[in-house]
Amino acid sequence: RIKIISTACNGNLTEDWRIKQVEIENATELLERHTSKELKKKSKNKASIEIRPHKVQSWAITKIGSICEMQLGKMLSRKAYSDNLIMLPYLRNANVQWGKIDLSEVLEMGFKEEEVEKYLLKKGDLLVCEGGIVGRTAIWDEEIEVCMYQKALHRLRCNTDVILPKWVYYFMLDSHNKGEFEKQTSQTTIRHLTQEKLKEINIPVPPMSEQKEIVGRVERYLKLSEELEIKYNEIYEKLLLAEKSILQKAFRGELGTNDPSEESAIELLKEVLQEQIK
Repeated sequence: RIKIISTACNGNLTEDWRIKQVEIENATELLERHTSKELKKKSKNKASIEIRPHKVQSWAITKIGSICEMQLGKMLSRKAYSDNLIMLPYLRNANVQWGKIDLSEVLEMGFKEEEVEKYLLKKGDLLVCEGGIVGRTAIWDEEIEVCMYQKALHRLRCNTDVILPKWVYYFMLDSHNKGEFEKQTSQTTIRHLTQEKLKEINIPVPPMSEQKEIVGRVERYLKLSEELEIKYNEIYEKLLLAEKSILQKAFRGELGTNDPSEESAIELLKEVLQEQIK
């Protein structure tokens, strides 16, 4: 699975796809067209505009803060439980696991009316852990109709004209697998991935058509990998049972003697294995 994500993020997974394409829009042109206006309008929590070429000719590299709006969640404090506040569910670091949101324990705290829009999660938002396993990421899919988030989490809202949330997620996972976030974190007693450092991380950007192709392939390959793992575990369990059955027969003296008229132990082993694997 690590190899699937790695080859997706370095461009090797879709090399055959690019060869077959008659025309692919260069990601540099895509980024320049769709980000320049927004970056000039909204400078808050945005990285400086920087677009560089990628080793894959049609790809580009930019700062993640250039294509994702970032916002830390609300600080948890006693004031969050005072009167005249709207009590709403919110997500903590523990709720965000790799690729999924754990809703087994969702707490509530109070929000001012003007804070609701600021901290309200929307479908497709990426939640990134600031501490703990720094960089751990999941995509919000509106599992709860109204849900907020705590300051321990970064919320990334993608400019979907240029970047898919799933692509950003795979990039974050690949960066984690390669230990990249440890290089970016500030460390006192606990590691933290600050918003300033997160928005300055370089992210590769394929053309939109290729992002969609990559996401589709990764999802298919990961599903196949899971199915193969399940099948492997089933066969392994059957082999363990077969081994146990053979040992029991041996202790009972049922594996035969030197009499050539008796079934050999090898043939008996074949029969046991065939019965177990059926």
